[in-house]
Amino acid sequence: MENKRKLLTTKERLAINLTSLQEQSLVGNLCGDGTLRRKNMKQNTKLTFSQSGKENKKEYFNHIYQIFKPLCTSNHSPNIYSRLDPRYNMTYTTISFSTMQLPCFNVYFD
Repeated sequence: MENKRKLLTTKERLAINLTSLQEQSLVGNLCGDGTLRRKNMKQNTKLTFSQSGKENKKEYFNHIYQIFKPLCTSNHSPNIYSRLDPRYNMTYTTISFSTMQLPCFNVYFD
């Protein structure tokens, strides 16, 4: 059986507000590893958060992910990818997640 995502209606998206913890985490992480993305002014904004490098950052990543997980699609899981830096012959791993595109992020993007 095919696993289909339930799309939110415009009304459902408008009803989503950031909690105080989400708002504080968003503002703090925009100064670091968080990015807001908006394809054009007619679409809503999404948060992307990523961490690269050492294993000790995984605990912090998981903490931030749990804060924003309610704003991700129900079948979402973080993306993990590795890349080789040929200059130093070192492999770097990055883990990231993105939320849904939501109106509650637009004010921060603007």
